Amino acid sequence: MAKKIDQTTAISLMKNNGLIPLEPYKGAMSRWKCKCKKCGQTVFPTYSNVRSGHSGCAYCSGNLLSPKKIASLLRKNRLSPLVPYPGTQKPWKCQCLSCGKTVNPHFGSLIAGQGGCIYCAGKKVDSKDAEATFKEKGFAPLMPYPGANKPWLARCMKCRFESSPTFSDVKRGVGCKICGRKEIPEVLALKRWKENHLKPLVKFPGANKPWKSQCLKCQRTVNPWYRQPTCKYCAGRAVVPTEAIKLMKKSKLLPLEQYPGAMLPWRCKCTVCGKVVSPTYTSIRYGQGCKYCANLGFQYGKAAIIYLITNARLKSHKLGITGKSAIHSRLKEHENGGWIVLKTMGFTLGEDAYQVEQETLRWLREDLGLPPYLSKRSMPQHGFTETVSADEIDALEIWRYVEKISHKNARRGQAR
Repeated sequence: MAKKIDQTTAISLMKNNGLIPLEPYKGAMSRWKCKCKKCGQTVFPTYSNVRSGHSGCAYCSGNLLSPKKIASLLRKNRLSPLVPYPGTQKPWKCQCLSCGKTVNPHFGSLIAGQGGCIYCAGKKVDSKDAEATFKEKGFAPLMPYPGANKPWLARCMKCRFESSPTFSDVKRGVGCKICGRKEIPEVLALKRWKENHLKPLVKFPGANKPWKSQCLKCQRTVNPWYRQPTCKYCAGRAVVPTEAIKLMKKSKLLPLEQYPGAMLPWRCKCTVCGKVVSPTYTSIRYGQGCKYCANLGFQYGKAAIIYLITNARLKSHKLGITGKSAIHSRLKEHENGGWIVLKTMGFTLGEDAYQVEQETLRWLREDLGLPPYLSKRSMPQHGFTETVSADEIDALEIWRYVEKISHKNARRGQAR
């Protein structure tokens, strides 16, 4: 049989645990109104719990929060309550004093230091704020705000084209992909195709895929890319073998083997000097010929220089070679035409400089699809076939490729 607790014993236990009873003892399991000596709050522990070692004050133990602490946490998190305190684990409707929005934080999250306003913390975006940010970044939304990481149909206020960036991307500085030339709308592609005498046969697949089309000049079916909107046959990158042979003979070159392709070396015999050379069909089509006849002053067995020059007025870069002994006079010729020398590299043998030049030109013409940019009239000092548009490629990118190719030749000199 349980021992009955008398009033004096019960009061003594409560006082020893920092509690002052405010009413008579009712029983071991009854709530007993007391005052905490430490914090001064009125609490209702049971004698049984206190005797078992539990804290008598729910405020000091952290199970309850005093109005003073609640007010302090609200001030710290810039919140003003709109309804009475619901408890630590329930949403508490408040107004954020920083942004003015209504939020519902759990008081437990405030105690844990997780912040109060989800808008100020960037965890949620108000649709009006999102629209304001989009407009500030140059986009006019065409549909309601879908969420931070979902495509949001909008019109660029600069180019007037529609696209679907995400709010998160725009907020961190990603601009219009069409203005940045990362995406191409079909209407622009169609305009470019028309300018280059091409008729699409299928829907525009995007700038990074070939587009099946018909050339309106030669009527052949081709698959040009947006970056290179030309017919490969009309541009000379592809050709019917019989037509290729006709052009070589017209250029005083007699083919010694079957046609290998527009951009591959084609072994021929020059009918003027009798030497065997290996030009590409494309280089011949762009005005080059026998390297020995074309470079009477260039000696392939002696030291030579490969150079890269640029012309801001003509918006063009040019790659070229010259004998080491003639470097100053040749570059002076270009400088008089408004060209600036960017890079030069010396080679022990002119043959090596020639091979590097030809491989780089092949890369520009075939891999990147960049045709000669200037005409013969633009360069009276010759060399227009080795030019490329400065808007299409950076000069240093060309030179990096020159260095890459030249590393294969152990006899090259030092770049300057």
